[in-house]
Amino acid sequence: MNISWRLPLLAAVSAALVACSPDGPASDGTAVVGDDPRIVVHDFSSELDMLVYLRLEYLPEHGCLVAHSIDFETHESVGVSAPIWPKDVEPLNKDGRIGVIHPEAGELVDGDDFTSGGSYLSTSDLDEAPGLPEECVPGGEFVTINTGPLEKGPYEENSP
Repeated sequence: MNISWRLPLLAAVSAALVACSPDGPASDGTAVVGDDPRIVVHDFSSELDMLVYLRLEYLPEHGCLVAHSIDFETHESVGVSAPIWPKDVEPLNKDGRIGVIHPEAGELVDGDDFTSGGSYLSTSDLDEAPGLPEECVPGGEFVTINTGPLEKGPYEENSP
């Protein structure tokens, strides 16, 4: 993935990614919550907004979720990142359903597609991802899911 356009974003949020708390994100920070799956949540005061179309995947051997960036036209995966969810999203592992509970969209589980506002960023200049194995942060890439609307299902022209 070409990250040249994301370098200004990286500078703006890299300090926030380093500051993690086990009890939840600090203001303008992130935190890892849950055990299986472990998810990263954020409390960013400002969010960059572009339309992201993603497919959730659970990695059972690492106890985490990754998000495949999906091409709007072909519906094929074009990259993989670690999702950073809004602070009010919770991990879900119940009755074989593994994913997250989003306050507006409900359950998002392994294999679900969804569309949301968000942005991509790289953490290649950080020592390590916040509490996640390398396999959970493919290529050091993250996708931030914005607070607000999130639409489950394949991308449609009227998505958020």
